[in-house]
Amino acid sequence: MDLSTAMTKIDTHQYLTVKDFLGDVDLISSNALELSPCEGKVIRFNA
Repeated sequence: MDLSTAMTKIDTHQYLTVKDFLGDVDLISSNALELSPCEGKVIRFNA
């Protein structure tokens, strides 16, 4: 999941609930943390 995909899902009304959207936001955050192994607090906080 990435921001572009989430934006497309918003534009095409694919999210039926806020919970669905927040699940994708959580997935984006998890992916960012997994792909950016830097242990720096600033980077991890902003992800």
